[in-house]
Amino acid sequence: MQKKTLGILLSTPPTHKNTTITLGLLRVAGQRGILVSLYLIDDGVHHITTPSIFDFRSPHVRLFVCAYGCMQRQLPTSSDDKEITFCGLVILSNIVRGTDRFLALN
Repeated sequence: MQKKTLGILLSTPPTHKNTTITLGLLRVAGQRGILVSLYLIDDGVHHITTPSIFDFRSPHVRLFVCAYGCMQRQLPTSSDDKEITFCGLVILSNIVRGTDRFLALN
């Protein structure tokens, strides 16, 4: 049986209530064995510079960060961290198309 998949787009900064919602979704997904692709875009890319980025980490979560959004906000577009993938909108398109469910938290 194939595992269920969930795509989440997070475009809001770490101080926004969507951070708490996303963390709750990730926790429940982990409990249910759901694989999650989390894509940070727009002001969501600020999560890579805050401790909240570590809260997103889990074996069932793949973390993608919009490289263009980072460039626009003078944030790094690469990392030694192998768990973060800096990429573009093609990956987001693949996440939307390739997951069982997709949520956009704007």
